[in-house]
Amino acid sequence: MNDFQKEEAFQAFVAENRPYWVRISWRVLGNREEAEDAVQETLVILWEGRDRLGVENPGAYAARAVWLNSLKRRARRKEHLPLEMAEKVGTETPEVEFASGRVKPGSLERA
Repeated sequence: MNDFQKEEAFQAFVAENRPYWVRISWRVLGNREEAEDAVQETLVILWEGRDRLGVENPGAYAARAVWLNSLKRRARRKEHLPLEMAEKVGTETPEVEFASGRVKPGSLERA
């Protein structure tokens, strides 16, 4: 039986390792609050699937699960422009770089 099987053992396991897991997630995500959320989400998944887990090293398994969950969160993250920059998007006419210099799309003639 591993540390995931009994609630008391799981709670002690989490209490002992949580700061380490938060540091792992924080390094991936760059934000402590988001790291705490990633760790909590991972722990819920581990607790709910504890009956199916037959791991030899629960600490390594949990650390890897936290790391992978943090990578997924980072990949799903949406980057938002500051409001000042968002207002300017789409208002500028793009210029195309040619060997002869910059040309605006409206100044080109069709053949």
